[in-house]
Amino acid sequence: MEHLVIHLADEAIVGGPVQYRWMYQYERKLGLIKRRIRNKARVEGSIVNEHLVNELATYCSLYFDPTVETIHNREPRNFAPQHDISSSGDPPISVFALSSRRLYEKGGKRVRLSHEDLHKAHTYILLNCSELTSYVLEFDEVAPELYPNERVSGLRDKYFATWFDRKVMFHSSDGSAKHLQVLATKPSPDALSYKGYFHVRR
Repeated sequence: MEHLVIHLADEAIVGGPVQYRWMYQYERKLGLIKRRIRNKARVEGSIVNEHLVNELATYCSLYFDPTVETIHNREPRNFAPQHDISSSGDPPISVFALSSRRLYEKGGKRVRLSHEDLHKAHTYILLNCSELTSYVLEFDEVAPELYPNERVSGLRDKYFATWFDRKVMFHSSDGSAKHLQVLATKPSPDALSYKGYFHVRR
């Protein structure tokens, strides 16, 4: 597989544009036809029968209510809707307004996060929130003095969430960081787990 790029370049030089001579579309069609075989004793009839059933199902789906998901109105695989901003602060926090969705709408199960997983998730959100850039830079300046016996490379992951919590809750007396208190508070350990998640960075 690692030689694919080299071979493709050679084939393009020798044979010209690949779309006039490749077999991919025919192989894919043959593979689709083979998967429709249900009766191996009557291969041709089985293929025809499955093809007719597929054509009828597709035709009938055109008359379904628009709210019914069919092949014609199905959302793209990586579609991520734009959610309304759920932060009530002023200004609103951008981390609550990401375009995102679950890759699978069904199959979610309730799980209880361990303390370690909860800390990692909380820290990830804090370090990737644009409103906290100044706090991250401030932490990088004071952290080596606060934790002199720790490696500098791991200070953010281990201590930033705790430091930010104290900074916002107790050391921000002027109220300028009041809208960030919701981020400083640890999230609930009860969560819904899904097989995948998709989001678009803006």
